[in-house]
Amino acid sequence: MAKQILNEEIVNDPYHFITSIEELTHYSHVIAPYGLYVEEKSKFDQYSGEIGLRVGTDIDLAVLTPYLPLLSLIDIHYASFTDGRGHSLARLLREAYHFNGILRASGDVFKDTVFYLKRCGFNSFLVKENETLEHALQGFKVFSESYQAAFKESPLFRRRFQLA
Repeated sequence: MAKQILNEEIVNDPYHFITSIEELTHYSHVIAPYGLYVEEKSKFDQYSGEIGLRVGTDIDLAVLTPYLPLLSLIDIHYASFTDGRGHSLARLLREAYHFNGILRASGDVFKDTVFYLKRCGFNSFLVKENETLEHALQGFKVFSESYQAAFKESPLFRRRFQLA
């Protein structure tokens, strides 16, 4: 079974990425590309397992709105770590759309990016091919404090004021 980082721990990844509807019945947890999910929505509606969607950083979140309650995972795939749109999507999914499922970053994900991705609301990570999960895990410990507020966090000045 493949591995992932979930909530800052290396764990088994029960999800399988599928590229055709024929693969749907082979697994209890699937991730489908957005296009396949929309095209074959009636078949996904009959599926009893956990469903995740893989989207690019260019997705319009408004098109996902009707599907959010049906999804256990959203995988935002980064073609390049320099594309910050995925960070904004994650923050919006958590704060504006109230998505409480697994929010995964995949693609060009590595040690130097996981700290910032987590602050936007991601809690699952699949790292790029030449990166190990153990090495990427060290990225969460790079900084001990951040001034800006993150998802579900108060700004530093408020945290310090509460301690006084």
